[in-house]
Amino acid sequence: SSDMSSRDANEGMLVLLAWMAEQESANTSKRIRISKEYNAKRGRVPNLVYGYDKTKGELFDLAQNEFEAEVVKFIFEAYLEGYSEVKIAKLLNEQGIMTKRNCRWSQNAINRILQNELYTGTIINSKEEMVSFKDTRRQKRALEDWKITKKESLRIISDEMFEKARLERIHRASEFNGA
Repeated sequence: SSDMSSRDANEGMLVLLAWMAEQESANTSKRIRISKEYNAKRGRVPNLVYGYDKTKGELFDLAQNEFEAEVVKFIFEAYLEGYSEVKIAKLLNEQGIMTKRNCRWSQNAINRILQNELYTGTIINSKEEMVSFKDTRRQKRALEDWKITKKESLRIISDEMFEKARLERIHRASEFNGA
C-alpha cells in the first residue's frame, strides 16, 4: 500500500538524518565550545530556536540550519501522517538526534515545534508585555498590538502544512477528550 512506502521513505529519511547528525555533531561540539566561551565573555545569552542558527551581527538574527530544518520537516510530515508527538520524539531519540540544547526529545519539545510560527517565516514580537515596572508578570497583548514580520528566508514549512498541523492538533485534542 502507499502507506507502507511513505513509511519506508520516512524511515530511510531518519537513517539519513541520523548519519548527518553524527557528522554534524563532531563539528558542532568544537564550534559550540568556542562560541559558548566567547558569548560568556560578552555576557550574551543565546536565543536558541531549533532549525536555526544565530548569525553574527549587532542585531539578533537567524539563519536556517540545514540539518535541523530537515528534522523540522520530518516532524511536521510524520505528525500529519498520524504519528503521535510521543512516537516522533521516540523515533528521533532512537536515532540519536538531539535537541538544540543537546537533550533528548520529549512530547513537549515536539509540540513546541509544531506550534512555532517561525517555521513559516513569520516572526511575532510583542505577544506579551510586562504589566508595569513594579509588576513584572507578563500579560498577553491584543492581537493588533503584535508585531508580525514575514521573513521568507526563515521559512521551513508551508503555511498550508502549518495550518494542517494546527487543525490536526485540535482534532486529536477533541478525540482525546471524547468529544
